[in-house]
Amino acid sequence: MWFMRQAGRYMSEYREVRKHHSLVEICKKPKLAAEVTITAAEALDVDAAIIFADLLLPLEVMGLPFHFSAGEGPVIERPLRTDGSLGGHFVTGHIDGIGKIIRWERMGHDHMLDISATRDVMRYVVFKGSIAVDGISLTVAAVQKSGFRIWIIPHTYEVTALRQRKLGGAVNLEADLIGKYVEKFVTNRRREKR
Repeated sequence: MWFMRQAGRYMSEYREVRKHHSLVEICKKPKLAAEVTITAAEALDVDAAIIFADLLLPLEVMGLPFHFSAGEGPVIERPLRTDGSLGGHFVTGHIDGIGKIIRWERMGHDHMLDISATRDVMRYVVFKGSIAVDGISLTVAAVQKSGFRIWIIPHTYEVTALRQRKLGGAVNLEADLIGKYVEKFVTNRRREKR
């Protein structure tokens, strides 16, 4: 990154390219990225250079929006703040148990997924509540004695790893964190009253 920023500050060839293309455009067009990098490498008589695009493009693929601010370089968007409106639920990444896919069917445009789970997980599963399956926040469509059902809309199916899961496969489950706090609070209150 330093190499490219330095080149942009004084090389007329680089400034000429920047008159017609944004830095993001240069990164996304291999021919431009190579031209800018090779021009600077040749002018500075160095043996190697890092193509700037290699440092930026993975951000976009990972779904991390970014932009450029003068003097700062790439700025990755901040995560969602908790003092505003929230949708979905809190996912910490700490799994509560392993589930098993016992039904996986296409239903029209959607997919239906039934997962068996242990009692330790099921105690927190409620109809229209939230559960994370392999880290993906989902809404519970039905609760059964030893499992639950999830309806997967086309968008969720396309943009998550759920489409790679198979019948009989294991999935990591994380119950809703707020349910755990409520349980602890109620349990502690009952103990205090004894």
